Amino acid sequence: VGSEMCIRDRLNIDIDSSWRESIYDKDAVSDISLDNLAFVVYSSGTTGEPKGILAPHRGSVHSYQERYELSSYQVGDRVSCNVFFVWEIFRPLLKGATVYIIPDDIIYDPRLLIDFISKNKITEVLFTPSLMDTVLNSVEKGEIKSKFSSLNVLWLNGEVVTTKLKNRALETLPKHVRLLNTYSISECHDVASLDLRDQEDLSSGICPVGYPIKEIELKLLDANSREVEPGQVGELYVGGPCLARGYINKPEITAERFVSIDGVRFYRTGDLALIHPDGNLEIKGRCDYMVKIRGYSVYLGAIETALLGQTDVESCAVVSEGEEGEDKRLVAYVVRNKNADWRIDPKTGTCVELRERLRPYLADYMIPSIYVELDEIPLNPTTGKLNRKLLPSPPRQDEYEVGDIQLAEGASEEEQKKVMRTLWERILSLEEGSIKDESNFFDYGGHSLLAVRLTLVVEKIYQVQLMVKEIYEHPTVSDLINYMNDHTRSVPTQVSIREDAVLDREIIPAPDQKPLSLYGARAIFFTGSTGFLGAVSY
Repeated sequence: VGSEMCIRDRLNIDIDSSWRESIYDKDAVSDISLDNLAFVVYSSGTTGEPKGILAPHRGSVHSYQERYELSSYQVGDRVSCNVFFVWEIFRPLLKGATVYIIPDDIIYDPRLLIDFISKNKITEVLFTPSLMDTVLNSVEKGEIKSKFSSLNVLWLNGEVVTTKLKNRALETLPKHVRLLNTYSISECHDVASLDLRDQEDLSSGICPVGYPIKEIELKLLDANSREVEPGQVGELYVGGPCLARGYINKPEITAERFVSIDGVRFYRTGDLALIHPDGNLEIKGRCDYMVKIRGYSVYLGAIETALLGQTDVESCAVVSEGEEGEDKRLVAYVVRNKNADWRIDPKTGTCVELRERLRPYLADYMIPSIYVELDEIPLNPTTGKLNRKLLPSPPRQDEYEVGDIQLAEGASEEEQKKVMRTLWERILSLEEGSIKDESNFFDYGGHSLLAVRLTLVVEKIYQVQLMVKEIYEHPTVSDLINYMNDHTRSVPTQVSIREDAVLDREIIPAPDQKPLSLYGARAIFFTGSTGFLGAVSY
């Protein structure tokens, strides 16, 4: 079950006599088939409300078998997991491999992440391309080779993989590491996978995702639902045994996304794709109002709805800026209504008031970082739809070097803040003077990957180690400098689950309680393995 389905609560399960009798009955589950419901996983909420995807056993079983053909496991392999447990955890366990869960406060901190991989001798890991790029930008090439020496397989998933990223990764990783690009979707499991080590660069600058796995059928259709000519780009539809049943309690969306073509059921992915003459599949990007931002699927219409409903905006349009495979940013074009009291900084394009009003309604990665005020939204006179070509360019996002920034020994607190302000302006691609002492890093376009870069540069300039989560906890210049001056920094040691599971000596069973066997129990109380009330799956 996806982590979104877990609850932290206690659960009492009554074990009636029929259950006790059937627990040892081998025929009790004989009517379970591959088409029974296996789990419900929730999407990341591209429309502002996550959708529960009803997935039968057949999808997982089929994708596991195909993955084993491409990259199987041996007893002794150590697989790290962080994204989606049904795909990541059970597949290696079924082959006897060991699974390590990467904590959330480690996965986006490159130094802690590579230490985790090295310390636990991880043999397989999955990254989004954005995370792979961040690791390559944050860690010295020699250190990656050393810390990744145990690694045999690195999967890339969730975004388009550019040729540039592939080549950098292959130059940096140990030569024996397989770099596998996979295209998989919650609604239809694995579609295609490919080892990128021997792939020639395509003129598009995008890496293919491979050939469709066994029994998977692909169709490319145009806007009129007609198949495109060979070699042409179209919207990708996926058919085969791995399709989900649909979305829980959402029949309209299910009918829209799961369609019948010539009597065969397909999932409409919303991705633009190209099938090369040799059958290799290349994903070009999104064809609707959904975009990928650092691995998250974001529905632009949901952001526009929030702007119109919560921010005193008369009309608006939201676009993503940046090519596929690059670090994109969301830009909101807004027309104020008569009650509006927000102000957009014309130099930086930031607006603290609009971000704060959107925060209760949108995930952080869905909140635009740049705002442009217009007198009216440009429309096409024929269709009445947004004319994106007439939208003015947002404030430029130039890249600035930080290598020349220095802090004098014994610098005063004010001098430390001045250097930090300059550092933020360079990292956030802002003009000089844009950042004040009370400016919030995330209000000016900061996000988790830029926070990683900030921690690395802070260590060089201030000789202080920070973790990414500490940037979130102290997001202004003043707060961060004060925190750094008041605390001695050190990378925390890993928590031992074994030690954490030992009860305090004062916790002892009541003297009148005797041990009870499972068979004789009337109820079972489930708790988490580390002491908190357990995450219970349905």
